[in-house]
Amino acid sequence: MTSLQGVGTFPPRGTPRVLWAGVQPLGDLLALRMTMEKKLAEIAIPREKQKYAPHLTLARLNNPPLSHLQQFLAGNAFLKTPAFTVSAFSLYKSQLTRNGPIHSEVQNYALTPLSGEG
Repeated sequence: MTSLQGVGTFPPRGTPRVLWAGVQPLGDLLALRMTMEKKLAEIAIPREKQKYAPHLTLARLNNPPLSHLQQFLAGNAFLKTPAFTVSAFSLYKSQLTRNGPIHSEVQNYALTPLSGEG
């Protein structure tokens, strides 16, 4: 089971480009990440240099009025959704174009429930 908890922006300093909600708890997600990084290393794809921050992207930002963004962040700082089960995830690719990115699904992966979860 997981939930969304808290909101923030990327990058943490400078002009905000992404509005996100945090993902909790992290245990199984971190294990999945480590498995994926090991598999990527096997085919010579290097590790990400950025700190891993599990999140759900809520919006991509293009110079939003900072007062509105600060008001949203303050008003939703204690966001916490009810717990929910994640049964699958999808791998997407992003193609950058002059009109913005085009996202397309590459593969969908079913997740096996942990013992004790339904």
